Amino acid sequence: ECGVLLENSSESNQEITPVQGEIVIYYGISCPNCKDVDDWIEENRAEEYLDIAQKEVYENQNNAQELIQVATACGRNTARGVGVPFMYVDGQCYSGKFEIINYLNQQLNLSQRTEEQSAAQDIQVEEVFDE
Repeated sequence: ECGVLLENSSESNQEITPVQGEIVIYYGISCPNCKDVDDWIEENRAEEYLDIAQKEVYENQNNAQELIQVATACGRNTARGVGVPFMYVDGQCYSGKFEIINYLNQQLNLSQRTEEQSAAQDIQVEEVFDE
């Protein structure tokens, strides 16, 4: 986790309504661990298979407030702020590059396997019709 802590202010009490299945990654523009996660996503073309939204929190105060709310909803102590990278998906929170990359890797493997099975079924169907 990067050593960046966000102020926990109660300016915005707006409710967060996350999209089911959407993976939200909160990052800081100059955070090296965040860059490692972003590089992994790019190298593995994860955004082609997974619904990933990335939100910058150092310069965007709305995203920073959303991060505090999400972390609080997950039961994290936000009194001293929240470190990034931080990921939220389907009510679960993950923090730090290793936890995030591990989760994304598992989801990517599942997604690619499902796509390969679907492609294999399409091929079988085509072969049946060709006979």
